[in-house]
Amino acid sequence: MQKRMLTGKKVKLTQEERESKLQAIQASRDTYEKANLGKFKLIYPSEDVEKMANYEKLLEASTENWEDFTTGKRRKT
Repeated sequence: MQKRMLTGKKVKLTQEERESKLQAIQASRDTYEKANLGKFKLIYPSEDVEKMANYEKLLEASTENWEDFTTGKRRKT
């Protein structure tokens, strides 16, 4: 470990460690956002299943459009 520190290489986290860190960061972000909404209301993620399905469709279309725009349709298989 000390040898790696001297060479400047980063220690890679395992998949489980990465996911747990990500979940902790997301939880703290959600807590902050809920506490600081002000006059706004949280629309995503929604507790309504129908609305979430619509949001997911929009996100998928957005991702597909972005991929087409940045890589072109020819590269898709």
